[in-house]
Amino acid sequence: SWARRKLAELIADRATYPQLQEALALIDENTAVDGRLAAEDAAVKIALLANRPEPASWRQAIEVLDTLRDQQPLTTAQRLTMAALLDKVGRWEESRQELMAIVAAPKTPPAFIAMLADKLITPGEIDNARAGCLGPSESSTGHHHLVGDLRGQFRLDECRHTL
Repeated sequence: SWARRKLAELIADRATYPQLQEALALIDENTAVDGRLAAEDAAVKIALLANRPEPASWRQAIEVLDTLRDQQPLTTAQRLTMAALLDKVGRWEESRQELMAIVAAPKTPPAFIAMLADKLITPGEIDNARAGCLGPSESSTGHHHLVGDLRGQFRLDECRHTL
C-alpha cells in the first residue's frame, strides 16, 4: 500500500487529468475489503485532488473528506482544507460553518481567526467579522478589554489588526 501511495504521488505530480485518474486508481487499490480507505491513503488522495484546477477534483476531494470524517475526526488541517474546498465549489455557507467550528475550539491560534475574518470579509460580511471579534456589546462601544476571538481568546487590538 505504501508503494502504491508513493507511485500515485509521483504520477500525479504535474499530471494531466487522465494521469491523475490513473494515480487515484492506484490509491483505490489499497481499499480494504470493507470498502474503507486507510487514513494515509485518504490524505494522499485529498492532497492530490484539492490542489487541482478542476472543480470535479475539488468535489471528489470533498467526498473523500466526508468519507474520512465518517471514519474518524478530521484534523484541523483537513477541516481547513474542507472549508477551502467548499468555498471553491460555491458552498460558502457550509465553508463558513466549518471555519466557525474550527475557530470556536479552545485555544484557537490567531492565524485561524484571521483566516475566518478574511473569509467573512470576502463575501461582504465585515459586520459579522467585526461582531465576532468585538462581541455584541463591544462592537458599539469599542472598549479595550478582553473580548471573544469568536469564543474568547485574544485581545481587541489583535482582532483590529486582523481586520
